[in-house]
Amino acid sequence: MAGLVGLEGNEKKQEEWEVSQLSLRINLVTCNSEKWQDLPEFTGLTYVGGIDISFIKNSNVDAFVALVVIQFPSLEVVYRQCEAVKLKEPYIPGFLAFREVDHCIVMLKNLQKVKPEFYPQAVFLDGNGLLHPRKFGLACHLGVKMDVPSIGCAKNLFQMENIARDENHKNQIDSLKYAGDYFKIFDKDGDVLGAGLKTVDRSFKPIYVSIGHKFDLETACRLVTKCSKYREPEPTRWADIFSREVIRKLPCESIEN
Repeated sequence: MAGLVGLEGNEKKQEEWEVSQLSLRINLVTCNSEKWQDLPEFTGLTYVGGIDISFIKNSNVDAFVALVVIQFPSLEVVYRQCEAVKLKEPYIPGFLAFREVDHCIVMLKNLQKVKPEFYPQAVFLDGNGLLHPRKFGLACHLGVKMDVPSIGCAKNLFQMENIARDENHKNQIDSLKYAGDYFKIFDKDGDVLGAGLKTVDRSFKPIYVSIGHKFDLETACRLVTKCSKYREPEPTRWADIFSREVIRKLPCESIEN
């Protein structure tokens, strides 16, 4: 009976969350909003943020959320912060934002208070934006809530409906030759949801880029490429490294508990 109650509770949450996503999506902007976005070298862009969450070993609720800000175009880290969090909501595909976004928002609001001079003009998230069943993933959710230009930079393809890691998808990846090359990802209705982007020449795997908020896709792909030294763009790469570094330094009893 307890299992059934839990299942029914999750179904109710999904219904409520779906309504919330569709309501927030009304405010989504899928075109460039800043002057620097339309300039070839992004002149005027100074700081780009990246947010990632890493879990403590053997736990799916205890984690650390890291916010890293890099200077553009040098890509040097100028700010980093990492905080322990406990994720209270279950992981349900398509509803990741309801598990993580509040913690991401706290990090950005804290930055506004302690180091406002480093507040990013764009934020990258290790997740999806429009590449989502309801075209409103984590990057969209955060972008709209904080009214900040945002981009989803996922390491793995979100498979749904006609979007699959099939032979055609592998052929599209093989067609990417140079950094900045990308192929568009369409839904069953022919709408563009995102792109598979080759960030650096030596990488055989793409990053899956999708608009979060206040970007068009071409500009998002161009900026992600400019912010990449390795396959994963520097803002989210360093956020991932930093959060894992903090976890590695925890006392053994903290990890076990």
